[in-house]
Amino acid sequence: MRPPLVLPAQPYAHVMRDVIADALERHQSVRAAAEALGMPKSTLADKVHKLGIPIPTRRAGRR
Repeated sequence: MRPPLVLPAQPYAHVMRDVIADALERHQSVRAAAEALGMPKSTLADKVHKLGIPIPTRRAGRR
């Protein structure tokens, strides 16, 4: 007998969007967020564009 299929509470795209948005907010750059998520910068940039995630602007005084 097969165990019942358990579906995530949110669709994958919503979960991925939340994870990426959180990483971008936390790291304030696509490069740093991509590194933290373990993916190439170009892959993260593609996902950001596809999912319509705004890229946060750097805060004054940060480098």
